[in-house]
Amino acid sequence: MTQESSQHSLRTRIAIFAIVAGVGLFLMLSYFGVIHWPPIRPGRRRAIFSDPHHWQILSIAIAFISAGASFIVPRHWHFAGRTCGIILVVSLLAGVIGSFLAS
Repeated sequence: MTQESSQHSLRTRIAIFAIVAGVGLFLMLSYFGVIHWPPIRPGRRRAIFSDPHHWQILSIAIAFISAGASFIVPRHWHFAGRTCGIILVVSLLAGVIGSFLAS
């Protein structure tokens, strides 16, 4: 099996990008208040960051969008691939470490 035959088709990579980045876009739009996310009960918290306007929601949204972008970036674009990877790791670690420090 050669390197070329093991690659996913462009249509598959675009579909994966749309699904993964769509989750990130939804989280980012809820963070900025474009999508209204009402609380379940006004006085009840169900999670550490139950407010959609919390910075960790934005951090995880950036991680989802950069993960989706890493499916689209061609392998011969080394700088863009590394940049997507660095953004993914930094934003995911910021969200996870922030969750541990908040509890």
